[in-house]
Amino acid sequence: MSEIGVQYAKIVEAKKYSFLILTYFLGGTFLSAFVAWQLHNPGILLVGFLIFGICPIIFKKYYRRPFVKKVSVECSDSYFEVNVFDSKKDEVVSTHKYFYNEINSYRTFESTTERSSQLKIWPREGGSVNYIFVEENYGEGDSLLSIIVKRIMGYNEISYPENKISLKKSLFATNIGTYIIILLVIGWICLLIFQIAYKQKSIPLSVIGGIMLFLQLLIQRKKDIATYEANK
Repeated sequence: MSEIGVQYAKIVEAKKYSFLILTYFLGGTFLSAFVAWQLHNPGILLVGFLIFGICPIIFKKYYRRPFVKKVSVECSDSYFEVNVFDSKKDEVVSTHKYFYNEINSYRTFESTTERSSQLKIWPREGGSVNYIFVEENYGEGDSLLSIIVKRIMGYNEISYPENKISLKKSLFATNIGTYIIILLVIGWICLLIFQIAYKQKSIPLSVIGGIMLFLQLLIQRKKDIATYEANK
């Protein structure tokens, strides 16, 4: 059995972080809409969207900071193990070992804008486990996600078809992801129409921001498709 040295990384507590962002966005948007309706000023809704919708994307590193934990990961030909450390003490508080023959499928995601990646696995016994690795610093070597994926692919090469771990497409590589991008384009066009009617001075900012966002989404979609084709 071949093994690699222990790799250290940082993860985000996905459920807690997602709950915070969803609550922040929905609550902030509702509050902005209510104030805009009370004061009869539609511009407040636009400002609220920028604060509660765009800021968590631009400054996500600061929003997620309270939910970041240190982990160590060790891989072998038959399993990979994740040790989670206490946020304040350099002590392991939980250990999770995943044998490849007990994994049914997995999904990966690598950001095009920062050194972060995501691994979601579905054990054969049911349920799912999600890891978001952030602030990765691997120099010229492979990312932690790449190391794990290579081990999974190695396992698949020597396994019977019924025991292989299947790869699922990430969001923007699916039809649903394409529909989301289309809906965002429609929403952006509606926002431009609103600004033409009420807030013409802010049109250039919206045009530039919209173009940058959609270029980023298209680049991410292209990378997700290429990653899926290379690892399936």
